[in-house]
Amino acid sequence: AGDYIRFETAGANERMRIDANGAITKPAQPSASVYMSGSDAGGSGGMISAAYAVPGGTRWNIGSHYSTSTGKFTCPVAGKYQVTFVANLSVGNLDAGQSFNIQLKKNGGVICHNYDMASGYAYQAHSWAHTISCAANDYLQLYYTSHDSETIGADAGDTWNDLTFTLIL
Repeated sequence: AGDYIRFETAGANERMRIDANGAITKPAQPSASVYMSGSDAGGSGGMISAAYAVPGGTRWNIGSHYSTSTGKFTCPVAGKYQVTFVANLSVGNLDAGQSFNIQLKKNGGVICHNYDMASGYAYQAHSWAHTISCAANDYLQLYYTSHDSETIGADAGDTWNDLTFTLIL
């Protein structure tokens, strides 16, 4: 009982709820929030260049579509996916003005470049968000590159970096 409409599938699994104010929640919506920790590839303890980042820490992984062993998020259905990345990056191996690029790849091909220039400090903030169309079973990953293949990495730990994948439409 309550002031809401509830949508369920077999076995009384709630899939969507609309409350009296019109707020919609979808507890089974495919989504993952992950982060680099310790010596994960792409973290400050596992700095990389010309390589895929493999965040091993998870905040949530609704539907288990993200793999902590490969760094891939596999899209379970066709739709629009929002991918966000925010990090305090370790760029101390780069001189001021040298470039780095954290690419978003779909099925191994670059779909978005995210270039920036090193500030000359050991760490700098870097963030972006992209909404992309995906087919069922497409996979998404981060790929790091930098000037002269100098290594970079996200400051390790769940308070210093975040990579999120969410089906939005």
